[in-house]
Amino acid sequence: MLSYAKSYFRNCRLARMSNGEVCLIRDQGLVKGGRGLKHHEVLIVFSIRWLAASSRQSLKTAGIRARDFLVRNKPNAFPAMRKIGQKKH
Repeated sequence: MLSYAKSYFRNCRLARMSNGEVCLIRDQGLVKGGRGLKHHEVLIVFSIRWLAASSRQSLKTAGIRARDFLVRNKPNAFPAMRKIGQKKH
């Protein structure tokens, strides 16, 4: 399995796309008549918007509202994250 993963990600590099996303791409060769432009295959997209959406979804499945998680003054929003020694309200 590990050798398959190594061979799948061979000759790959990180690239920033024009819309601001960072992608792991594999170059596939020159574009015909493209004056040096290259075709590429996008393997993985790393996006801040996707990361925020997936974290919201994981909080939702845990039964925590995202805005309660982000508000620091709510003592019951996420009790495990209280500092040690902080009094309960």
